[in-house]
Amino acid sequence: MKDPNIFESAHSGYQEIYTEVLKLTKGYSGRYLDLGAGQGKLTERLIEQGHRDVYACDKHPEYFRVNGLSCQHCDLNYEALPFADNFFDVVTCTEVIEHIENPRHLLREIHRVLKTKGRVIISTPNSLSLRGRLSFLFRGYSSYLKKLECEEESAHITMITRVDLLRIFRELGFGLVRIIYTHGAIPKLSISWQTVFPFLKGELFSDTIILIAEKL
Repeated sequence: MKDPNIFESAHSGYQEIYTEVLKLTKGYSGRYLDLGAGQGKLTERLIEQGHRDVYACDKHPEYFRVNGLSCQHCDLNYEALPFADNFFDVVTCTEVIEHIENPRHLLREIHRVLKTKGRVIISTPNSLSLRGRLSFLFRGYSSYLKKLECEEESAHITMITRVDLLRIFRELGFGLVRIIYTHGAIPKLSISWQTVFPFLKGELFSDTIILIAEKL
């Protein structure tokens, strides 16, 4: 079977996402869970940042590559996370939810394992970007979704927008803390909007959205 996490090392956008996540976790102590940890690149950087109580969980723990730390197995589509209620202070979930059949199950489990006032940091492709909207308009589907003929397990299968996430947060008992938008690529070109037009920022010109929410 093809490694479903191998794209992590090749996805240049991950570096910007990780940088933003690490800004948010700096100085925020407690017990951490890197959910959908993949090869463990963010997990490792959390440890390097000084966090000592870090856990990892993924559907394919055999691909995890952080020395001295094990990765727990969990199929996030339908299984409960293998952790007690109110166990973590922070859960990071970067570029995972778009691979999940049931986003509400995932977020419900995150809510369960977080302590009150604990935070989740979640990132996902921004399907409300100009690129995403143009794809819907001219092709009838999101440019961030896998093509119909694609059978790779690592492909995106669920597009969830900022509005969807805010709705689910409210349903489950999360309060929004902050939204961050990364840089975004100009459609059909290999450069970002911000390289050419630094003043273009926000939802329309971002490829990834990062949301920080707190368990109420």
